[in-house]
Amino acid sequence: MSIELPDSLNEVLEKLNALGAIGKVVSGSLQRVLQPGEKVLLSFHQLQVSESTSEEQRSPFGSLDIKLLTTSRFLSLGFYPTYHHVDAKSVHKVSHLSMINRFATGYEGEGEAASAEERNYFPLELELVLRFEDEHGQEVFTWTQDATRTEDIKTLFQQLQMLSGLVGKPLAAFKG
Repeated sequence: MSIELPDSLNEVLEKLNALGAIGKVVSGSLQRVLQPGEKVLLSFHQLQVSESTSEEQRSPFGSLDIKLLTTSRFLSLGFYPTYHHVDAKSVHKVSHLSMINRFATGYEGEGEAASAEERNYFPLELELVLRFEDEHGQEVFTWTQDATRTEDIKTLFQQLQMLSGLVGKPLAAFKG
C-alpha cells in the first residue's frame, strides 16, 4: 500500500489475514479508498471476533469499524457479515474537540464507582466529539465516538494531544 498506515491499523490487518479472506477484502478496500498524497492523522478501529470456533462457524470474524482522519477527508469503513460500507467526507479542519471521561455509571453512589479517584483516574467510558468544517467555515460533519472497552479508551486518549493540535488549523498543513 502506498499510503503509510498507523501501526495499530497494520496490526489489525495482520489479525484479519489470519482469519481468512476478510483480511484481503479490508486491505483492498483501504487501498482503493485512500488517495495518493493523503496522510492518515487519526486511526480508530473496533474489531469484534467470536470466541467460538465451531465447525459450523466459517470464521470467527464478527465486524470491523474503521475511522480514519486524513489530511483531506474523514473516512468511515464498516465490515459486517451481511454488508460492507465506505463513507468519505471532505473536511478542511477540526473546529471543535470535546473529550468526556466518565468515571461512574448511574447517579452518585450507584454503579461501579462514584469518583475519578476511586477508578484510579481511568474512565469507565470515554466520549470523543470532533466537529469538522469546510474551507468556508461551514460545519460539514460531527463525529461522536463512544468507547467503553479498555483498549478503545486508551487508543482515543493517546491521540488527544495530536487531536488538540489539529483544532483550527487546515488538515492539509499536516502532510508531514
